[in-house]
Amino acid sequence: MAGAIKPVLKGVYVCDDVVANPAGGKPMVVNLWNAVRVPAGGTFPYTLKKLCVFAWLRGGRGRVTFRIDLIRTATGARVGHARVSEYDFTDPNASVYGRFLLEDVVFPAAGRYPVEFFCDGEFFDDQPIQVYGPQG
Repeated sequence: MAGAIKPVLKGVYVCDDVVANPAGGKPMVVNLWNAVRVPAGGTFPYTLKKLCVFAWLRGGRGRVTFRIDLIRTATGARVGHARVSEYDFTDPNASVYGRFLLEDVVFPAAGRYPVEFFCDGEFFDDQPIQVYGPQG
């Protein structure tokens, strides 16, 4: 966005969810993970009901947009994404926490799938996850 200063990404994490602590509103990251294991008897394509991404940012000024893409490394194809979100950075010394939700994510096969984080269209970082086929 014009006139905005992009923030610094302090961390991007894949988890089950992010909820506000009822005793103060601080974000609670629920169950960090980096692997999906298709349950025994499951098959590909495999659908994961929910994948949450938590981002911790600081130092920005103005309104910026964020995008999350889930990429299948083997093909380069985007297999999932979160809706584009705008955040307003009013205090460069304050932390801003982003929660991005991907629902009904379909993994076509086992393999590596980086969760890519973008700010105003620029790649910032990624968090790779590994998808394993059913065992047993």
